[in-house]
Amino acid sequence: MGWTVPWYSVPEDSVDALVADPDAGFLVCYPRDGDAEEGAGMSRRRQWVGRSVLLGLGATATMDAGAEVVRRTTGVEPLDFRLLARWIGHMGRGRFTHASIADADPVSGEARLGIVAHYSIGIGFAALLLAWRPGWAERPTLGPAMAIGLGSIAAPWLVMQPAFGLGVAAAKSPDPTAARLRSLRTHATYGLGLYLTGRALNAA
Repeated sequence: MGWTVPWYSVPEDSVDALVADPDAGFLVCYPRDGDAEEGAGMSRRRQWVGRSVLLGLGATATMDAGAEVVRRTTGVEPLDFRLLARWIGHMGRGRFTHASIADADPVSGEARLGIVAHYSIGIGFAALLLAWRPGWAERPTLGPAMAIGLGSIAAPWLVMQPAFGLGVAAAKSPDPTAARLRSLRTHATYGLGLYLTGRALNAA
């Protein structure tokens, strides 16, 4: 018959009673349990993606605001996102590590690509937080947010900085200790941003 949801019939000897009943005649649909569960699963996934995007954008913006305050008060420049884009751009050419990313050839649109990559990474770590703690968005707490923020420092220390030619945890930079402390401050600010954004979204 082409029905996509179950339909229900009644015994023939009940028809007269139903027709005579003034409350009879309305249509009721009963979705299958599997369909209901699938729909709920899709809804949860969409909610997870939406919350991850908002949370990641807010936390990354908080991190950038903190970096701007540091730049204005101390003169220390934050990461140039064009270098991040340059690194990603050279991956398409089969090159993943550099002696010095600053000396690598620029790629087209690296300023825009760098910003997109930077915020996409922030969204990714926010998604990790919500996957690790599914109920966190309803009751945001500082501990898990800071754990993700500080834990995310593994990405630059173990992946990005070595690929940039700076060594593991900036070991080859002119002042490794200062570079590590800047990284810790930056990622701690990101963790704080996760918490503050989570609180703001929960209150909205």
